[in-house]
Amino acid sequence: MSKVVLVGSSIFAHWDRASHAFVGHHVKNCAIGGTTSEHWLELLIGVLDNEAPDAMCFYCGSNDFQC
Repeated sequence: MSKVVLVGSSIFAHWDRASHAFVGHHVKNCAIGGTTSEHWLELLIGVLDNEAPDAMCFYCGSNDFQC
C-alpha cells in the first residue's frame, strides 16, 4: 500500500474523510490550519523526510490572500 501525505492549511487539516478519496492508500494528514505557502516552504522538507511518502497532495492558496 502506498503512502499519501496531505499538506496545506485548514481545508486539508479538517478533511477527516480524506482516505475515502485515496482508496487503497495509507493517508497521513500533516496539514496545519492557518499556514500559508510561505510556511510550507520552511516545513515541507521536514515533513517529506519524516514521512517518506510515495505521493503528496498539497493545498495552498486561501491563507495566501491578503485583503
